[in-house]
Amino acid sequence: MLKLVIYAAMNRIYSSRDIRKACKRAITKNQARLYTKLTSFVAECEELYGIRTVYHDQISIHTLKRLKKQLCRAKVQEGIVFVHGIGRRKTQLQKSLERITSEYGTMLRMNRSIQAEGSFADVKEDMNFRRYLYRGKANALVESILLAMGRNINKLHCKIQTGRTGSHLFSLKTA
Repeated sequence: MLKLVIYAAMNRIYSSRDIRKACKRAITKNQARLYTKLTSFVAECEELYGIRTVYHDQISIHTLKRLKKQLCRAKVQEGIVFVHGIGRRKTQLQKSLERITSEYGTMLRMNRSIQAEGSFADVKEDMNFRRYLYRGKANALVESILLAMGRNINKLHCKIQTGRTGSHLFSLKTA
């Protein structure tokens, strides 16, 4: 009964007649899907592991329990190990930490500066940029974009001159 109430609350159904209709429709649809999956799973287990189960059109709970025992025995005999444990997945923090500490991640960090001030200092020094010539936020933005485009073209020119057009990242230096 509790399952029905929870199912109805999840689907925002509050009338008893609507609950009855929804459960009848959903349960019969899902049961049919479950039975087709179960029969195909049992047939696959019979084929792969040589497990014989006798059933006609229906699968009983007793048959499934017997199948589970035989599959557990097969798991132990073949030495099958489940990697991630019982339903635990890596958190977003763990995934990002692994990405950052990997060799490719350290290579990316070495090649890409996080600080924008360093590249602005390069632009200011190398391109003889002293001050913004026009006033206003929009004019300063346009001038900054033009400087950035000029710097990128200059970097590409230097890369072509030194013959490094195919390489995108510098390799890591080892001590």
